[in-house]
Amino acid sequence: MAITKTTTFNYVSSYPAEDASGAANLNSSHPKLVVVETIVFDDDSDALLPLDTQIKRWIGKYSDEANSTLTNISSENAMVKAVAGVIWS
Repeated sequence: MAITKTTTFNYVSSYPAEDASGAANLNSSHPKLVVVETIVFDDDSDALLPLDTQIKRWIGKYSDEANSTLTNISSENAMVKAVAGVIWS
């Protein structure tokens, strides 16, 4: 059998900018997001599985601050997209 991986979105939170008066192209000048997800690895033929863990991912407005390249959130959960759209507009 093959191991399967399932990712479940738990929640997204926003955190205020570290330095709101900083340069506009810096992530520290904008609110950040933390996305919390649960990841489960499973294989029906393995008695030691499933294995699950909760992860936190931080997302900043820019993927490349020097070039003001916005972070691509197109593959994120709809709630993450909605919150990002509000706090980064």
